[in-house]
Amino acid sequence: EPYGLSVADARNFVVKKAIDENYDYIFFIDDDTLIPRNALVKLIHLKADVAGGFYYRKYYPLESVGMHFDKNGNPSPIEDYKIGDIIHDTLVLPSGCTLIKTEVFKKMEFPWYRTIKRANQPALTEDTYFCEKARMLGYDIITDTGIQCIHVDRERGLIYGHPDIVDPVKNEVKIEYREYFAV
Repeated sequence: EPYGLSVADARNFVVKKAIDENYDYIFFIDDDTLIPRNALVKLIHLKADVAGGFYYRKYYPLESVGMHFDKNGNPSPIEDYKIGDIIHDTLVLPSGCTLIKTEVFKKMEFPWYRTIKRANQPALTEDTYFCEKARMLGYDIITDTGIQCIHVDRERGLIYGHPDIVDPVKNEVKIEYREYFAV
């Protein structure tokens, strides 16, 4: 469960089920994201309402999926960080490795997730929609750059991750990091 739904509808299904069954947290992991073995433990230790890991889009040059406001107040990819930095007030936290307290959703109007399309293309992704609603309620959305995930493009057989972790020429996780991921 849920099978055959859009990503937004599947996330809404999971949230409703978690609320109905009185869960404290929801931990989203996307099927194209490899997460570090310790990701959930690290996210729980943040004691945050909304927190997630860091990963890159599926193209080069590498660009973060997550967004924040740059020093001029403009939406921008997350750059110039050191692995391990905690970024508060994240503008867009991708949901591929995200822990959210169920209480957040109880304070939000349905739908919690929604993809908005223009000319049949996503103009606002479901995770952007959720982050916008959470920010409007005053939640601090946190990105933990110490949780470096790998984004997998199955169609092209490519993986994308931090250059210290993924060798883009060999298209593989560097040997010293292989035990780091729950593959």
